[in-house]
Amino acid sequence: MRLDELKRPLEILIIDENKGNVRSVCDALRSLHIQYNSRVKENGEEALMHLQTLCRFGAAPLPDVIFLDLNLPRIDGGSILDEIKADPDLRKVPVVFFSSQNQKTVNNETWNDQENFIRTERTSMDSFVGALRQVEKFLVRRDFSIRER
Repeated sequence: MRLDELKRPLEILIIDENKGNVRSVCDALRSLHIQYNSRVKENGEEALMHLQTLCRFGAAPLPDVIFLDLNLPRIDGGSILDEIKADPDLRKVPVVFFSSQNQKTVNNETWNDQENFIRTERTSMDSFVGALRQVEKFLVRRDFSIRER
């Protein structure tokens, strides 16, 4: 399965306040001819509330892929990774996490045992294209077919 062969748009959640990074993620998706719907949350608190609402109330479909900046205002990305890992539904969602600054790091125990947590060191379109290719490989290994919704 390739992401550009889906029968419906990929549901993407981008958690980042930097509009340049958001644009790079969208450019990467377009460069791979992937149809997608995106939601953007600009701080950790807003993102966490959104994810909790999805899990508790099913207000919208869970994202198929989450792009997460580690350096977020209010609640940092590492705390969001911990919340994702703790939730039985969210922990199945591939998460591409990154940081445009080298100030904050995630404890390796948070992500090393989660094969669907994909770390990218740079925030360029090319690095996001590479991350999306890793997402494809993860989904194929898991024999995951993106559900019709």
